Amino acid sequence: TPFFDDFTKERTLYTPGLRGCTVLAIISRKGVFLGHYWESKSFSPDDGERLPLTDGKKETDDQVWDRTVKKGLTDGINIKGEGVPQQKSLTELAKNFRDDDIKAYIIRPRKSQAQEVAEEAGASPEPEAKWGYPERWDEMRTIVEDLIPKVKRPGGWNVRIYDAVSGEDADDLLEKISQGRVLFKFDPTHGGTRRKPVRRAMLWSEQLELHSDEWDG
Repeated sequence: TPFFDDFTKERTLYTPGLRGCTVLAIISRKGVFLGHYWESKSFSPDDGERLPLTDGKKETDDQVWDRTVKKGLTDGINIKGEGVPQQKSLTELAKNFRDDDIKAYIIRPRKSQAQEVAEEAGASPEPEAKWGYPERWDEMRTIVEDLIPKVKRPGGWNVRIYDAVSGEDADDLLEKISQGRVLFKFDPTHGGTRRKPVRRAMLWSEQLELHSDEWDG
């Protein structure tokens, strides 16, 4: 579920247990947008994630994707009947991502779970260009770049590929190790003095540091 936090105070955000999910992180010097998109809810939706249609059928993969990801990014999604944001609209949040130091990150699996299972069963691997969900990830990038043009600059868009943990004990294992984790931290007083603090924003995928930015507060 995507959300936004500003940098008015210390922040620690994380997404554990990634096993095919995709994370979108957008970081400026005003705040961070962090979205966790489930493979089984958006990229390759389980039957239970498909809403019924008026003709008695259920949503297609494309319809689920449009509702849970594209609409969420452009318009936001409210919890039905409560008016509470389930996903905050990146359209509305774009004003927080106008500085020259903005970076966007897609943290995504190397392959889909279906591809992993097929290969474990002896199937020949698909061409690398088809690993995972390349068209879906390209759609996400296009939406973000349309809403936040500065991401298009060299170095503004970054991709991190992780290898998903598999097996019957994967969920238990992911609770004990760094694999499948994304961590963001913002420290408003990382250095400097009380009057002139140095702020710091950092992002990790597993044990790999993806983002480190310091600036005068």
